[in-house]
Amino acid sequence: MGKLLIISFDAVGDHLFDRLLAFPRFAGLARESAVSRDVRTVFLSNTYPVHASVVTGLVPGGHGLVSNAEVFPQRHPRWNFQAKGIRARTLWEEAAERGLTTAAVLWPATGGAREIAYNIPEILIRPGQNQLIENLRAGSKLLQLDLFVRYRRLLNGTAQPGLDRFVTACAAAIIREKRPDLTLVHFTAYDTLCHEGGETEEVIEKAFALMDENLGTLLDAAGDDMAVIVFSDHAQIGVHTVVAPNDLLVRLGLLQKNGGSYQPGGVFFECAGGSAFLHGTGGQETIGQESIEQIREAVSRDVSFKRFLTDDEMRECGHTGLPFGFCAKRGYCYENYPKKIKSQHGYPADYERYAVFYLARWKNGGKGERTGGSLLDIAPLAKEIMAI
Repeated sequence: MGKLLIISFDAVGDHLFDRLLAFPRFAGLARESAVSRDVRTVFLSNTYPVHASVVTGLVPGGHGLVSNAEVFPQRHPRWNFQAKGIRARTLWEEAAERGLTTAAVLWPATGGAREIAYNIPEILIRPGQNQLIENLRAGSKLLQLDLFVRYRRLLNGTAQPGLDRFVTACAAAIIREKRPDLTLVHFTAYDTLCHEGGETEEVIEKAFALMDENLGTLLDAAGDDMAVIVFSDHAQIGVHTVVAPNDLLVRLGLLQKNGGSYQPGGVFFECAGGSAFLHGTGGQETIGQESIEQIREAVSRDVSFKRFLTDDEMRECGHTGLPFGFCAKRGYCYENYPKKIKSQHGYPADYERYAVFYLARWKNGGKGERTGGSLLDIAPLAKEIMAI
């Protein structure tokens, strides 16, 4: 059985792959790997659903983790960081059944995963919560305390680039000292910097230099005997206008807003960045067909509206029981409350310049480049490499 390191480059679209090749460690890894370009992401193309798809080989409608966070438009929703939200067999569960050890560092939806021996889960805290305490509750307590003491100097809260440097130091230490059979690492700097500043030359250079440095540190820790898969989960699309579709429901008298916050009851939109979905608090049947048609008509007239989602897209993203979903034109995105966003994801997979990539280096693997495929190919490839 082979040891495997899987690294996620959050939000780096395939259209930027050639830019990554300008950085030495990534370029060297690419030369030694089988590279897949113009790869289809899954819909819903947001971080948590996609990462769950990578470790299960299923679309969100198949594994059940269909959103990053709670869907009602709260100001501070609870993120779906618990592994129990994935209702399908994961790579770490299959590895544990065969007596193999797994490590995960900031990998989405790993909170409380007992099968992960060395677990530092990604936890997005809410007001009043303490980051270290919430991480200790959801992950490996002694390991996290040890690594926090050793590498806390790298951190400035959860701000980048410190967070990715901390992730790298922790993951490299685990690889060197524990030699797990499967290691999962999630880098978020590019996603964070793009949301804040857009996909500019300055952001690309800064984030890619950081990713290449961190990649090199992990490759050095892994050595030549550990296989490596690197992938991107979704691309980014530039945004000039943020739209709050729930305000449309307020104007129609179908949703209440009090003190600037939406109030439970009636209907609401789940905002997922590039897409949005109509929910009824008591289920679709409580909305009424007349209201659904009224809402559809109002949505279709909005300047941000591109099209309604197809039945296949609703099935893929796990939203088949809802009245309808829709997606935004390029340059627009959907959020619950106004915020400054320069780029976003969550769009259907057929958007232009929205493909992703993955590459794999392992002992008996090939080299060279191919076009096409899906992120769903990664789980079976990982199982092949690990012989599970």
